[in-house]
Amino acid sequence: MVDGGKGQLGVAVEVLRELGITEVDVIGLAKMRTERDPFAEEVSHSSERVFLPGRKNPVILKPNATALFLLQRVRAAAPEELSQVSGITLALAQTIHQHLRRMRAHP
Repeated sequence: MVDGGKGQLGVAVEVLRELGITEVDVIGLAKMRTERDPFAEEVSHSSERVFLPGRKNPVILKPNATALFLLQRVRAAAPEELSQVSGITLALAQTIHQHLRRMRAHP
């Protein structure tokens, strides 16, 4: 899972392709956006969006959906938590975590 929308998902898919990794499914999870209209009394929030490779429009999950909660938890996972996944060492988890933090800082 990539923390971001279509652009970040596209980069992740290309990197995996360059590395010859084809057996991994990839999605992008874009955070909800706050939209402020200076003339409106209320602030509106868009839903979090799940982007899939090759699909133009995102999948919108209900705010209280169990699947959305799971995806949000994975996105907030620390390296120590990521390293509990089979095949991911702590060093790799730290590299993944650092890369995602850089992407978040410089989208």
